[in-house]
Amino acid sequence: MNQSLWKMRKAITGRIYRSYVFLDSRCPALPVPKTRPGNVVMIHPRRAGSTVLGYMLAATPGIFWDHEVFGPEYGYWRHQTTPEQFLRRRLGRALFRSYGFECSTAEAPNFGADWPRVLDKLGDLGISRLVRLERRNILRGIVSNTIAHTGGRSKLRARAAPIFQPIHLDPERVWTAEGQNALLPALAKVSAQMTGLAHALENRPHLSLTYEDDVARDPVVGYQRICAFLGVAAADLAPRYRPVNPYPLSRLLTNFEAIAAHLGGTPYAWMLEE
Repeated sequence: MNQSLWKMRKAITGRIYRSYVFLDSRCPALPVPKTRPGNVVMIHPRRAGSTVLGYMLAATPGIFWDHEVFGPEYGYWRHQTTPEQFLRRRLGRALFRSYGFECSTAEAPNFGADWPRVLDKLGDLGISRLVRLERRNILRGIVSNTIAHTGGRSKLRARAAPIFQPIHLDPERVWTAEGQNALLPALAKVSAQMTGLAHALENRPHLSLTYEDDVARDPVVGYQRICAFLGVAAADLAPRYRPVNPYPLSRLLTNFEAIAAHLGGTPYAWMLEE
């Protein structure tokens, strides 16, 4: 599929999603059954494998996976209700299954000014299980996010042929979950966010996953760990998507030497070599 057709399909899909969420927000909230298993949220910095895991969880009989309900494609809710009211409506849709959704670090402030408040608010709403999905190589996540925001592909079907998307990375203008920033501040912010989340989760039931260990080589590993964490039987599923930008940064970045010099002597220089 060429880029123009892919962008058209993405735009149409976004309109369908927004219409669905708008209509759903007008429906009365269903009562949440008391015998339901634990509800779960997966928190991540984007470009960490949440999509491939989410589609596998959505195909699992014991789970109602609601994907990224507070993401940019679901913007109508902001004008209709509060985040808490919206999520309560969504919770009732799961009936006797575990309800789950994903939340990027950019969307978490909808529920509080810091991680303890965010997690407390989610707990008050019945979200008792928390999955922290991290990408240790933050730089690769930022590169992938920037490619997606500058016209590149953000998803690739598992059976699709690999694509090569080289990019000139401007160290003063990269993309993260929160928007545009300079490269070094962006790296520091994502690192601080995920470290802060790890500290806030210390005394709460949670599961920590990494893109490198649980998704990149075989998403089934991460999927099965989440199912075990929820006490739900894992289905025999194949991943729907494959990594979009698996190539070394020395190939992906047309200005690799300049970025290497920019990161030289920083805690992030090692990320260029993986």
